[in-house]
Amino acid sequence: MQLLHEQFKAFVTSSWMVFVCAVMCRDWIPIWALLMIAVLQNFVGYGLVWLLDIVIKKIAFFAALGGLGYGAHWAIVPAVVLELFGLKSSKYLTRECSGTIQVNGVPDRRRAIDETVKMECNKEDAFRAKEVAEKKFIERDINGAKRFAMKAQKLCPGLDGLSQFLATLDVYISAEGRKYGEIDWYGVLGVDPLADEDTIRKHYRKLALTLHPDKNKSVGAEGAFKIVSEAWSFLSDKAKRSTYDQKRNSCDVYEKVPNFKFPMPAGQSGFHNFFCNSKSNTIQKSAPPKPAPPPRVPKSETFWTICNFCKVQYEYQRSLAQHTVFCFNCKRSFLAIEILPHL
Repeated sequence: MQLLHEQFKAFVTSSWMVFVCAVMCRDWIPIWALLMIAVLQNFVGYGLVWLLDIVIKKIAFFAALGGLGYGAHWAIVPAVVLELFGLKSSKYLTRECSGTIQVNGVPDRRRAIDETVKMECNKEDAFRAKEVAEKKFIERDINGAKRFAMKAQKLCPGLDGLSQFLATLDVYISAEGRKYGEIDWYGVLGVDPLADEDTIRKHYRKLALTLHPDKNKSVGAEGAFKIVSEAWSFLSDKAKRSTYDQKRNSCDVYEKVPNFKFPMPAGQSGFHNFFCNSKSNTIQKSAPPKPAPPPRVPKSETFWTICNFCKVQYEYQRSLAQHTVFCFNCKRSFLAIEILPHL
């Protein structure tokens, strides 16, 4: 629609200039050249670019000569008008046809219009998909919001504010994807758990610049900025990061040891089997009276230890002997010293 509107404006402008020139010259004979220019300009708009270089320039020349028959002071009128027409047509075509598919080196006007209309339709569909994504986010359906936002990006990658909205969604998805019962702070900042402090700082600054509410007007940007700031505050604290890493490493070991025995709450007899769930951090108990099945890991590869603070016993891989481990009962760290299990 925008292209058709521009073409209509060009035609009206051309017709008006022809009328003004006719009134000034008080004769229609030399104005036929101007009228032909107005018609040819529309043909040029449909892709007949060769008319611009061959026909229009020659008509401008002869129109200028024709103007001399009415006096030298009138000769400048048709010449200037035609020059303006030609310049307008040239710039109009250059702007509208640049970057489009060309046939034999000549821009295809029809295909340019079709491509533009298609792009406008895609932009409207992308805008609607983005609106649906924002509604999904308000409803706390983060994954659904991400799907519609990705659809909008596929339809129109350059849609205003879309890239910032996607960055916001990525932070929320990482924050919801808890690891061992806690927020995956490394995932929030998009860094490897083994990354050094400088790397983490660079990622934080990049995300903070993208998500700052003053620059990001997307839905949820303020909350995402707070999550990123909290992640940096947590990981920049060496003591908190060390405890966090120990907990992650301990859970990784538990998942690798088949039939791993987790701690028994104080005041109960016998040992209960637990497992570490990386998504919900839930602890499940086995039936108390049933004996534990025989361990798949050879006895020599595991050992028992006890927390110095709450006296809860754990079974670890022998590689963790004499290392600091994390107690899930009292939430404190202790040195894993081998003991004989008390049954």
